[in-house]
Amino acid sequence: MNHTLGANPVEYPLVLSSKVCGSCHSVVLPVFDGDKPYVRPGTKKPEVIIEQATYPEWVFSDFRDGGPTPRSCQDCHMASSYPGLPAPLSTKIASIQEASNMPQTENRQPQSAIDLNPRSPFGRHTLVGLNVFFNQFAQQFPDVLGIRVQDPMLGGKGVAPLTTTFNSMLQQADTGTATASVTRVQTTRDRLVAEVKVENLAGHKFPSGVGFRRAFLTFEVLDAAGNDLWVSGRATPTGVLVGADGRPIAGEFMWHQECGPKTAAEQTFQPHYETITRQDQAQIYQELVRDPKGRLTTSFFSLADVVKDNRLLPRGWTPSVELARREGLGSAKLSAEALTHHILPDLPDGHGGEVRDPWYEPKSQGGLGGGGDEITYAIPLSDIKGTPASVKVTLYYQAIPPFYLQDRFCTTPAQPDTSRLFFLAGHANLDGTRAEGWKLQVVSSGVVGISPHP
Repeated sequence: MNHTLGANPVEYPLVLSSKVCGSCHSVVLPVFDGDKPYVRPGTKKPEVIIEQATYPEWVFSDFRDGGPTPRSCQDCHMASSYPGLPAPLSTKIASIQEASNMPQTENRQPQSAIDLNPRSPFGRHTLVGLNVFFNQFAQQFPDVLGIRVQDPMLGGKGVAPLTTTFNSMLQQADTGTATASVTRVQTTRDRLVAEVKVENLAGHKFPSGVGFRRAFLTFEVLDAAGNDLWVSGRATPTGVLVGADGRPIAGEFMWHQECGPKTAAEQTFQPHYETITRQDQAQIYQELVRDPKGRLTTSFFSLADVVKDNRLLPRGWTPSVELARREGLGSAKLSAEALTHHILPDLPDGHGGEVRDPWYEPKSQGGLGGGGDEITYAIPLSDIKGTPASVKVTLYYQAIPPFYLQDRFCTTPAQPDTSRLFFLAGHANLDGTRAEGWKLQVVSSGVVGISPHP
């Protein structure tokens, strides 16, 4: 770099700090009502909202700098380790025309000036989440997206970058995202009762980032042969959650068929459950937001009112204006107080009220301080068609859920970008990949036997 560009790179500690990530991963956007800025009744200033709050979520967790178990964004997303290799990683940090590895050329610098020495520690530039679905779009339709799939410097000796990214996403899902377990299961005289626990391993909410991402639990009651007898969170091959009758459960679509608009009252959704008793109920961890007219939306510039946010909180959840100010989170557009209030959970009970779930309350308020969730499945035996022998719970993730695709197709049907998305979603072949069925399995409890009624 010094020889070619006349620039001498120097070390800067901010690169190793989570603050460098916070500059992008705390996004404040204006709210529009149609093409005009939205001014909430009773106020005078145009409304703003924090559209993404991944960095503030980390600040309010045990993983923050100075927290009980500090861990930076880079520790997870630029790890200095790789399965099967010694840690910390030691490698060359650039790809140039080294004398020892490249053919002889005229007028090159001497070998001592251009050959690189391995350095350690080295942070892998994975920087991935779990959007395996778009990764498959990119692998299968690079011409549509205008991207390359092979690094010309690798030739036939390396793994294609998109394949490496896909594998890194799977590793992230398998080792750094969540756990799910059945902590107790038993039949009573008239019910099957199972308690499920989910633990969030991430240093922020899960899911985090853009609000249309979601995770959901599939809970299955199985017979001795492993056949489904009863399922909550059953998904079709296109990732739509359905009940026992095969019909989509509440919240799967924001519009009627053929893009007929639903009223705000018709846009029902799954509440935050503490107990599930029916197959048309599913625990979905997600954020849902209404626009200024009261309709659910996925448009970034119409996000007026959060009506549900039961995404799994990070361990040690401690929302604090003091912490927000210390980390410089407030601004002229959105104060530290407003930011802290905005990212609090919203746990609708489905009847106009709020659920008081201790997993979503800080320890200072008598809660468990985040880090997971517990849910009970209390199923009438009369609804189970067969003899239950075991149960299983699986946590799935969807970066592109059905309601998001429908909202994009129906909101701007005539736009080139919409046509491109329609083509990608309609032609992508996810069979045989971990994205099959338009859902990514994060973790499963495996089959758990049922204790007999005493």
